[in-house]
Amino acid sequence: MIKRLVVLFLSVILVSFSVSIILRSAIGVGAWLAFSQTFATVIDVKVGTFSMIMNITCVLGQIMIKKEINIKLILQVFLAVILGNMINLFYYELFENWIIDTYAMKLLLYMLATLLIAFGIGTVTAQNFINFPLEGLCMEISKKTNRPFGKIRQFVDIITIIAVLFLVLFFDGLMTIREGTIIGMVIFGPLLDLYMRFIKPLMIEWRVFDNV
Repeated sequence: MIKRLVVLFLSVILVSFSVSIILRSAIGVGAWLAFSQTFATVIDVKVGTFSMIMNITCVLGQIMIKKEINIKLILQVFLAVILGNMINLFYYELFENWIIDTYAMKLLLYMLATLLIAFGIGTVTAQNFINFPLEGLCMEISKKTNRPFGKIRQFVDIITIIAVLFLVLFFDGLMTIREGTIIGMVIFGPLLDLYMRFIKPLMIEWRVFDNV
């Protein structure tokens, strides 16, 4: 349990660090993060704080569907709090004065950060111990409705993109959907697939985590 929690904590730090790089690159973010960033500008809160609220809401959604509270759901709340605060720390404090001058460098950093996020999320997923709150909610909805998880997750992305456009048009929100959003949609899934096929067996062999 302790080893799993340590790996989970380090993975969350890696993901929040990488998310902050993508935010600083400012060439577009994933649909879920785009909604959090745009809505945060509308209500004037930090993006990590609003992301935390959204993730905790996803945990509450799982509790309503399952009609129970267990240790994994409680840990998801802690995960949401740590992730949100780490994003705020990196983005607003450590990277506050970091200006990326060239588009080529922005694109390079975006690609590198996306690779690191896939590594971090893949590590969490591979442990089969705890899900990120959004993925956990989509999984529960998938079970409840007997529909494929991928379809549910894709539907969430579509809804959040529509919501971003609505906030931009009617509430002067920040436009966070750009070419990076499309790039992420194209490469993120294959990166996770590569992780599960090649990196996960190595991490099991090196005893980073058990084969679960």
